[in-house]
Order: sequence, then C-alpha cells, then structure tokens
Amino acid sequence: MARTDTASQQQFDRAQDDVASAQGDVGEADANHAAAKAGPTREKRAAAHAQVEAATSVLAVLERRLDKTILRGPADGVITVVIAEVSEAVRAGQPVLVIEDVGVRARLPVCDVASRAGDRRS
Repeated sequence: MARTDTASQQQFDRAQDDVASAQGDVGEADANHAAAKAGPTREKRAAAHAQVEAATSVLAVLERRLDKTILRGPADGVITVVIAEVSEAVRAGQPVLVIEDVGVRARLPVCDVASRAGDRRS
C-alpha cells in the first residue's frame, strides 16, 4: 500500500492494527491450547471433586427427607379410614389410615378353575 495518499495511509494503519490484533489472538489461542492439552491443574481437579462430593451429600440428605414424606403400607389393600389429614404432623408409628386387605379377586371360567385346582393337587 502506498503511504502517499491519505485514504491509503488509513488503510495501511488499519491493516497494521488488524495484524497486531490477530497476532495477539494467535498468542492467546496458543496459550489456551497448551492449557487444554496439559489438562486441569491438580487444584482444579480437587476443587471439582469437592464440589461433586458436596452435591452428592446434599442429594442424599434431600432424598432421605423426601423418603420420610412417603407413606408405605404393610400390605396392598383399600384405604377404608383416613385418620390423619394432609399436612398434619404425625409421629413415627402413629396410625394415619386403615387399610383393608381385599385379597385377590379374579374372574376365571369354570373350566380354568377346575384345571388349576387339579394342577395344585399334583
């Protein structure tokens, strides 16, 4: 580029600035590449490991807390009486409902019942 005319001088200056900026970008990219190739530092790995362990501990506490909000009956059945209401505080072991065992009911053709009863005898 010629340095004699003003527009050309501005283009030349801009091009020099662009080259300098690009050289800086290449240097930064080289440093980032080297850091990525080397891998994380021991301190960063230790910090990440500590974060995972802390999050795992919090998750375990929250899962235990959630587990305490679930009612589990000793058997399958139909709820016949509700003793405690939703959001009511109850003690461990305190009855909150009554479950009636309904047993197993099924409709089978008479021939199936007879053949199954015969299977059980043998």
